[in-house]
Amino acid sequence: MNPVNYCLFFSIFFCSLFLLLTQVGSDAVDTSVVTYNGFVTSILEPPRFVSIPTSMADLQHAPTPNGQKLQFFGDILLGRNVERLMQKNGLMYPLLYLPEIIGTSTYVFANFEASVPSVHIPTPDMMTKFSVDASHLELLQSSGITHVTLANNHSFDYGHNGFKNTSHSLLAAHVVPFGNPNEVSSSSVTYVTIDGYSVAIIALNAVFFNPDQYELEAVMAESAKQSDIQIVYVHWGTEYQTTHSIKQEVFAKQLVALGVDAIIGHHPHVVQDIQLLSGVPVFYSLGNFIFDQYFSAAVQTELSVAVQYIDRQLVFSLIPLTSITTRSQPNMMDKVAAADFLKNLAVRSDSTLAENIKQGKVIVPFTLATSSKTSMILK
Repeated sequence: MNPVNYCLFFSIFFCSLFLLLTQVGSDAVDTSVVTYNGFVTSILEPPRFVSIPTSMADLQHAPTPNGQKLQFFGDILLGRNVERLMQKNGLMYPLLYLPEIIGTSTYVFANFEASVPSVHIPTPDMMTKFSVDASHLELLQSSGITHVTLANNHSFDYGHNGFKNTSHSLLAAHVVPFGNPNEVSSSSVTYVTIDGYSVAIIALNAVFFNPDQYELEAVMAESAKQSDIQIVYVHWGTEYQTTHSIKQEVFAKQLVALGVDAIIGHHPHVVQDIQLLSGVPVFYSLGNFIFDQYFSAAVQTELSVAVQYIDRQLVFSLIPLTSITTRSQPNMMDKVAAADFLKNLAVRSDSTLAENIKQGKVIVPFTLATSSKTSMILK
């Protein structure tokens, strides 16, 4: 199919042409492992477009009012059949219920599983070289998403230039991109503040190989100096497996030894178990967030995790989501379905967390320093 002219999207609600496009069937299994584009060593250059109205620093360091929280989601794809659903049902279709889901969360994170090339070509069914139209990125910010990680196995689907254009386009849409699939550096970390304390979110990709040990140690040491809480947001694991792998656990223990305070994962396309390692909660996979996989209930059942610091505790609220009846459009489970989901998740998870998981909370003791380090990251 020829590339869709950008101006066509301004008449998206009235255009019937796209009604001819078919939806992805139940056999749309992600085979991203065999289509990975390899390792690229070039470092992302800072955006220099004067048309970008807000700097990354301004977006990153806006203060969080007391009592509000961070919130994490899994993989988001705005291409392939999701794009066609947006053309058919309107731009806001995939994230229609997100404002209700995030509530008062100020910082909202997702894994952006695609590239935004300078010339967009819609991704055909069954293909896993994902292209997203830059004009669709406004959906993210308007729905409440503030940050996306690019540390995944699809960020280089259109090479280094596509990766740079993805970062520039997201920033132009007032969404902070961070992370690189092939290296760990200062660009892998984004800082936010919660109740006056700084939080470092470190984006890592460990799908095929774990990050370089030297780079990882350097970044973790620097983020510990610059922040009060460190959360690793990592792309890893085996696709469609509902329990974590030995490789994941080994890497998680390595991260815990480096001093992280929580680990939140994505990539397997299904929700995986939760573990407690030396007092550090590990959410191995949140599952899909926005995706066009419909071949099982597991790939259409998602988890969001909201994080707060309350009374010397880190409180992780578990929010079960489903898109089973609304394809590629997650919404909150009803109380009965949510209770069943959490009960099942508790059975698969660390037994010491089972009762808390059933109640939709994971709570760990955590004492912050008496003075905030926020000033260190704003200089």
